[in-house]
Amino acid sequence: MPDENRPQLILEVAFGVSNPLTVPASNQWTDISAYLRTDDLSIRRGRPDELSPYAAGTAVFTLENGDGRFDPLNNTSPYHPNVVPMRRVRLRAVWSNTAYTLFTGFAQAWTPTYDPLVGQAITTLRCTDMIGALLAHVPFNDVVVYDGPWGTTSDADLLGSFFNWQPPQGVFWGDRKVKVSVHAGGEAASGSLTIHGTTSAGVTTTDLVAWLTTSGDTSTTPQVLESNFAWREITRIRIRPRTVTSGNAGQAEIRVETSDYPSESSGDAAKRILDAVGVDANEREVLVPSTIVPNWSPGGSATAHSLLQRLATGEQGFYYVNAAGVVIFHGRSWRWLGGISPGITLSASTVPFSNLRLRYDEKFLYPVVRVARQGGTVQEARDSTLATTYGPRTLEINNLLIENDNEAAAYADALLYRYKHPRARIEQIELQGELARPGTWSALLAVDIGTFVRVATIPPGSVALDQNVFVEQIALTIRGNEWRWVWNTSPGDADLIDFWVLEVDALDSSARLAF
Repeated sequence: MPDENRPQLILEVAFGVSNPLTVPASNQWTDISAYLRTDDLSIRRGRPDELSPYAAGTAVFTLENGDGRFDPLNNTSPYHPNVVPMRRVRLRAVWSNTAYTLFTGFAQAWTPTYDPLVGQAITTLRCTDMIGALLAHVPFNDVVVYDGPWGTTSDADLLGSFFNWQPPQGVFWGDRKVKVSVHAGGEAASGSLTIHGTTSAGVTTTDLVAWLTTSGDTSTTPQVLESNFAWREITRIRIRPRTVTSGNAGQAEIRVETSDYPSESSGDAAKRILDAVGVDANEREVLVPSTIVPNWSPGGSATAHSLLQRLATGEQGFYYVNAAGVVIFHGRSWRWLGGISPGITLSASTVPFSNLRLRYDEKFLYPVVRVARQGGTVQEARDSTLATTYGPRTLEINNLLIENDNEAAAYADALLYRYKHPRARIEQIELQGELARPGTWSALLAVDIGTFVRVATIPPGSVALDQNVFVEQIALTIRGNEWRWVWNTSPGDADLIDFWVLEVDALDSSARLAF
């Protein structure tokens, strides 16, 4: 029987949706809550503090498997053949007729365990969120489509294994150029390459790349030609080689390469990466980016996650995945523009907490900050007095995708202001469901990464504590009727985050500027 004093958990899997980046319709979710054991359930999302990168969110569920329905090898399972990795998974909690999403992601592993001594059969379902998927996706790697002889056959369609691979929602190339390198091995020869697809401007067309070599050219140094367009999607590449004289047929290489992108905002660059991966427009939120990313090329082996993290670091913004599975990319001013009204207040009279961990040490003490952009000069911000008092502890951030050295200097100044003094900060807050009053469950279930929290308490034998913090990481464990949250937090008091914002605030003598 459901416990009326606890939220009802609903665990769902989109077994029938084979494309992991397709957003399931409401009727494509299968409710498996009846098989969910609540004696060992855990979720973790976010980052330990504001100077650390966001990690992939994880969730672990234990499922009753007495009839083998969650065994990937059981072809009589009602879910066969879809008990496989990368199926969508969602956990919600219903309280007071409202459903709160606690986790959205993908199945990583279904692990059946059998204990014949006690007659127990369970399956452990391990999951990751969208960051886990972005960690596995290299959206801009250069691809050699063809590398071999030419001129010995008639028209040849080059539809090899790569083009038979269909990424989610089409072949998103992210503005790629097609390059062909050819040499004729001493023959007079000509040829052409025809590309069919959709350009980055959204035009469906064909593009012709033609070449000509002369007789007696024995050099194996190739001619290198490039397509006239950058391509968003390529549906077909066709090579038409023709030899003028007999003999050595020569060599041709066709390569799809990442274009260098022009200067654009970090938000537009983030959208470009998400487009290249195929993340649905309804599963992304890109807001108020401020930084201009100079001419850049994301080619090579960088994952989508590392590229987005690099953009967010240059922006001094926020890139993570929320509980609903939406990729968040917010500019640095997002938390300032959001104001400082607490989203939830923790105190003895409102929402009580069971444990509070303060930190007052050197971890976040940096009287010297050194920042360098990609290709730029290191910019240093220093408080000489505090560097003498506490030692020249230095925070270094390098290779930023920002526009100029002046911006790097402003970046360093902003970090110095935040970290030059030691501060007593709330590092972690623990809350237990059994301490929650019926009226506070809704507030607890609604907390997500970035939620603004006010903490007001009087520790035993100490002075009153009243601080504002942002939630950076959420860890939830459920064991039977015991619900336990652990939030890692970062400072959110006005003296650290409330800067003067152009065209938003009034400028006066108390204003603080930040880039």
